Amino acid sequence: MLQEDTTFVPFFRRGYSTDMIVLKNRANVVSQLDANRDKLRARLTLNPQLVNAQFVPLSFATWRELTQTVDLFVRAGGDPRAASSQGQASAIAFLAAYFQTGADRDWLRLFVQSLDDESSRFYHSYWLQQQRERSNVLDLVDTLWQRTYRPRMQRFLNNTQQAQGSILLSLPLDGEGRSLTNGKQSNTITVTFPERPSDAVEAIYVIAHEAVGGIASTAVNDNITPEQRREVLHRVFVFAEAFPQVEVLTVDNPSDGVALARWLDQRDPERAARAREMLAWNAGARGGPGVGIGCVDERGDVHPDQFSRHRTLGNIREMPFSEIWQTGRTEWLQQMRSEDRPMAPMCQACPELALCGGGMRARAELATGDPWAADPSCSLAHAA
Repeated sequence: MLQEDTTFVPFFRRGYSTDMIVLKNRANVVSQLDANRDKLRARLTLNPQLVNAQFVPLSFATWRELTQTVDLFVRAGGDPRAASSQGQASAIAFLAAYFQTGADRDWLRLFVQSLDDESSRFYHSYWLQQQRERSNVLDLVDTLWQRTYRPRMQRFLNNTQQAQGSILLSLPLDGEGRSLTNGKQSNTITVTFPERPSDAVEAIYVIAHEAVGGIASTAVNDNITPEQRREVLHRVFVFAEAFPQVEVLTVDNPSDGVALARWLDQRDPERAARAREMLAWNAGARGGPGVGIGCVDERGDVHPDQFSRHRTLGNIREMPFSEIWQTGRTEWLQQMRSEDRPMAPMCQACPELALCGGGMRARAELATGDPWAADPSCSLAHAA
C-alpha cells in the first residue's frame, strides 16, 4: 500500500493495492494510512532496507502483541539497556536490527499507528468477510496439504527441522510467500489465499516453494562455482559429440555458447571459429528478450520473453503485435535495444561480450533486484 511493486517476483499480488483503494472508496473510508501515505513513502524511499521488516510480524502471535512491543521499543529509544527485563531487552534488540535510527523508529511508530487505524476502520471487517466467502477454499487447501502433499514432503520437513509450525493464508500475497524458520517447533509459512477452489493448489505450490526454496538456494550458491558449471557443460558437450542424433539444449544462459566455443578451441579450431561466427550473428542476450524474442501470454499480453511477465508491453486485443513490438514504449525496452544499454562491470570487461551479450536479464533481476546486474549463472566468471 506504500510503494509501487515492480520487482521481478512481486512482493504482493499485483493489483492488490488498487483493489483495496477501490473498495475503500466505495465504502467511503479514509484512514490514517491514507493520510500518512506520502510521509511513509518518503522515508521508505530514503531507506529501502526498511522493506526487510516485512518478516517482523511473523515473530508475533497477535497484532496486539506486536503493537505493544513496538510501543516499548519506541519508548526505549531502541536501546535494550532501557528494558526492565531480559525478555523486553530481547524484543527491543530484535526490532533494533531492522529500525536502527531515530528516523526509522519514528517511521515504525507512524506506520503501526496508521495500520491500526486502517484495521479498525476497514481491514479487519474486510478480512472476516473474505474468510467467510473463501471458507471452501480454506477447507480445500487444508485437505490438499494434509492428505496429499504433506505426506509426500514429510521426510524432507523432518530432516530440515520444519516438521511443526503454522501455515497462514494471506490475501495480499501471491506466488511469493514469507517464511520464518526457528527450528523444530517454531516455523511459520505465509502463502497466498486463493480466491476460487479451482486455484487452491496455488497455495500448495507456494508452501512447497517456501519450504524448499531457501535451503535449495543456499545449497546452490554455496556449492556450485563457475568452474563446476563449466565442468558440467563440458560433460554435456562430450555427450552431444558422442550422440549427434540427440539434440541437446542448454536453455537461457548465453554464456553456454561461449563455453562451447572455448571448448572447441582446444579440439577443433575450425568448428570453434564457425561457432563464434554464429554466436556473433545471434548476439546472445543482446538479440534475445525484447529484441529477437517475445512472448504473448494467454490473455494477449505481450512480454519481452516468457520469463519477464512482470513487464507488459501491450495487448494484442487492443493493438496489433507489430505496433506493440515496434513502438517499444517502455524505458526498459528502449534500454534493452540500445547499443549502450546498462551493463555490469564484469560484463563490460569480458572479452566475450559480443558473443554472450551480457547474460540473462530476468535471472539477474530475480537474484539481485537489478535488471542490469551480472547474471549470477554466468559460467565464464573467473575463466581465463
